Parts: sequence; structure tokens; C-alpha cells
Amino acid sequence: MTGARAERRPATGAAGRAWVLAAALVVLLPPEAGQPPGSAVGVVPAARPEENAIQREHPDWWAQIVSAIEEDERQVFAPAPGTGDGRLVANARGFRAFFGEGGVEVAPDSADWRWKFSLESVSGRAVLPASPSAVGRRVSYRRGVVTEVYENRPEGLEQTFEVAKPPEGGGPLVIEGRVEAPLGQRRDAQALGFGEGLEEALRYDGLKVLDADGRKLRASMAWSATSPGEGRIRIVVEGDGRYPLVIDPFITAPAWQVVGASQVGASFGYSVSGAGDVNGDGFSDVIVGEGDFDGALTDMGKAYVFLGSATGFSTGAAWQVVGATQAGAEFGENVSGAGDVNGDGYSDVMVAEWRFDGAATDMGKAYVFLGSATGLSTGTAWQVVGASQANAHFGVSGFGVGDVNGDGFSDVLVGEPDFDGAVSDMGKAYVFLGSATGLSTGAAWQVVGSSQAAAIFGGAASGAGDVNGDGFSDIVVGEENFDGTATDSGRAHVYLGSPTGLSTGAAWRVTGANQASAFFGFSVSGAGDVNGDGFSDVIVAE
Repeated sequence: MTGARAERRPATGAAGRAWVLAAALVVLLPPEAGQPPGSAVGVVPAARPEENAIQREHPDWWAQIVSAIEEDERQVFAPAPGTGDGRLVANARGFRAFFGEGGVEVAPDSADWRWKFSLESVSGRAVLPASPSAVGRRVSYRRGVVTEVYENRPEGLEQTFEVAKPPEGGGPLVIEGRVEAPLGQRRDAQALGFGEGLEEALRYDGLKVLDADGRKLRASMAWSATSPGEGRIRIVVEGDGRYPLVIDPFITAPAWQVVGASQVGASFGYSVSGAGDVNGDGFSDVIVGEGDFDGALTDMGKAYVFLGSATGFSTGAAWQVVGATQAGAEFGENVSGAGDVNGDGYSDVMVAEWRFDGAATDMGKAYVFLGSATGLSTGTAWQVVGASQANAHFGVSGFGVGDVNGDGFSDVLVGEPDFDGAVSDMGKAYVFLGSATGLSTGAAWQVVGSSQAAAIFGGAASGAGDVNGDGFSDIVVGEENFDGTATDSGRAHVYLGSPTGLSTGAAWRVTGANQASAFFGFSVSGAGDVNGDGFSDVIVAE
């Protein structure tokens, strides 16, 4: 076997981290049933007729009140005389922003340093000085040919450059600004991370450029350090578009972040998934894998669960398990929520150990850990090894897929992309059904890929939701190295659920673009209902 999937895994040179971006929320306790806000508990005053009429006409009145308060919290304001330095202020998600004549200054909640930005030039011409003006949650600086705008949105601070006309003398449009802040680990053409060490307290990304016709233009960012703690951001807009142009990056802060073990190459966060509610407290939890964690042996791997709460995720793991005592087994390389496989009302999780050595080297193994009122068990409730083939890599993909046969129990999907069938590395995928006693150890469904060597069927696999609206969950499986009209153009398949389980024939199958090495199906997932027609959709990467 070639083990092609393993060869394409990107190298990781740092301990890694996992983090969640979430909108800020002012949490209010709604009134108890039958009580208007402000009523004493246990005292139900008689409702006035006009109150009943309002509630009938606006049944979502409480949500509207919460939404209005959140909107009010995002308004830009001037501090009371004598309490500030004259700058405008906005309370954003994860940080506070200050707007003065020198530009914008951002103070992250999670750090004691500040990020300062001042716009310097547009296509080599210095911008005009300007004072900020605020309306609602927007702040504007009018600088001649360019207007610099900031809007305090739920997801972060949106920075917009509205450029009225093209550069004199032609050439690409270039926006340059000076930044004072420590630069973190992330720096590429689409995102910059700011922080100290492995901590990323702010991110500058989401770059988007639209012309006057709403057409999207290509753009990139670059960072150049001018001194420690200081540098320049340079945004270059490529292609021709009708002016005015709108250049739109975002300034965001993580609502939660955790750094992995203090080990080089531990790969904490290489795999992350929602875990459902493992302890039944009403809050969703998250599972994080650290596949190259060194325990008693090198790269044995580890997985963690962090619990949700009214204040967000905990920073300390409520559950952590190290893999089998095998070097290089990489327990936690793939982690996922499994749904509720035994119907006890608690969410369960699944962890793969794709390089586990059983009867053969790197055959792979998958485990399920059950939720309960006290959280996840540390002992496995279910464990299954792959085919007795070296380098089959059972567990590279898959996991919780919903209820494919409608029996009320969650089922799981596992991919084995380097399985040898009629030819080498054709790949295979399996589904195991849930029940009152947990998951079956025998697969209720198993399908091999096309009769092509190294097609890697099952290298990516996921629940698809209910694509045809029949009430049964469906699945999507990628076959990234499938040769269509070109070598490795790739392919993806959807299999439908039913009262008797999944179909063995694909109900939908699409081959990628007519390009060699396009790898259509390298990543697949359910996408929810993107067009609101009541049917689930799927997303496939190429």
C-alpha cells in the first residue's frame, strides 16, 4: 500500500492551538412562564388586555428585547466629560476600540497590549488627516479620495476603505497602514494574527473587495516589520473594476482559545469538533485532538473535551484521554461528536487512532466514549479495528452522521481510504448503527470505492443531513484521487438513508473539474439548508 493519505498530511511545527470565534452576547434571564419582566417569582399579576394583545401580535417580543439591547451595546459613544481622553469608544466582541485623530486603537480583553492602526497612503499618495465622526455603530474618517469606515458588528469590527477613483497613472490599488502590535504566528495573504507567543488575541482577516457593480475583485495582504512591535499592512487589489471600490477586512478576537501541551509538534487542534452536550447541562461542548502528543511514547496522541457554560467554554479540559501505548498511533488525529448512540439523552464522542498497529501495521482503530450526567467516561464503550491490512488507515475520516435508519439512535461512519480491494488503495467506508446497548461492532453498511488503484474512497466522509427530506439521515463520501477525465480530478458520492439503512448505490455522484490533481472530494461535509427549501445540502472541496 502507498499510504497516500498520510503523505498529504501537512507538517506541523508548533504545539498548536484550538479556538472558537463567537458573537458577543448580553445574556438576560427571560421571565418565567406567565410573568412579564420585573415580576416577583411566584407572583403572577393579572395581565392587562393591552399586554395580551401585544404578546399575541409579537410572540417573539422577548427575543426582540434581547436583540435591541445587544444592538445598543454595539453603539459607538463619547465618554462623559472628564472620564476619557476625547476619543470615541466602542465595546466590541472580545475587545474595546478607541477612535481618535491618530487612527483606531484596539484593546483585547485577553491581553495587556494594544493594537494600533493608522491609514498612511493609497497607491503611494499620503491620505489627508481627519477626525472621526460617529453615527450609531459606525465611525467614519473622510480622507479625500478614500473614506475609512469602522462598523461594530456582532462578529467583530469591520474596517472598510471606500475608494472613489482609480490611482493616478494607473496600476493596482494599494492601501497601506501602520500597525503597532506584537505579530503572532499567523501571517499569509488572507490573514494576520496578532499576539504574544502562541496566544493570538486579535486577527485581521476576511478581506473582501467589491466594485461599484458588486463584482468581487482579487486582493491580498502582506505584512512588513519595520521594528519590534511595529510594521505595515499592505493590501493590493488586483484586476479592473468600476469605481468606487469597497475594501473590507475584519478585526476579530477569539471568544475562547487554549494552547496545547508544551511540546514541539504536538498538533493540538489539528482535529476539532462540536461534541454535543456530553453532560446534559444544556450547553454544547467541544472536543479537540492532539494527535502527535508524546506521552509514555512518541506521537501516541491525546484528546480533550472542554465544557460549555453560560460564560462560554472552560479553559481547563473536563476530560482527557491518552491513546494506546504505541509510538506513532496518533490517537486524536480525528475527533468528532458521535450523537447519542445509546439513546440515554447524553451526547457521546468518537476518537480515531488511524495509525494503530493491530494484526497489521497502521491498520487503524476507532473508539466511542459515552456521555453521562458527570461527563464523558474515560473507558471506551466501543472500539473497532479496521481490516487486517497494513496501512489501511481505518479512522482517517467520518464519525457522527445522525440516524440513517430512523430507529431513534445515532449512527457513526468511518472511512478507511487505503483499503485494498480488487486493487490497491481503492478505499472503503463503513456505518455502525446505534442501539439501546450502544453501537454495533459489526458494520451494517460497507462500500468500497471504484476499481481504480489509489482512488482513496473514504479519505473524507461525513453526515449529509437529510438531502431528500424523507426523515432519514444521509451521508457523503469523497474519493479525492479518482481519475475522471483527468488524473486525480476527484469525485464525491451521496448515499441515502431509509428504514432499512443506507443504500449501497450512490443516489448522487459528481466528478470534479477537468483538471489533473484537482482532488475534488478532498473534504466533504453536510452544509445544512443553504437555500431554505427544507432540504439539506452538501459542500465539497476541490
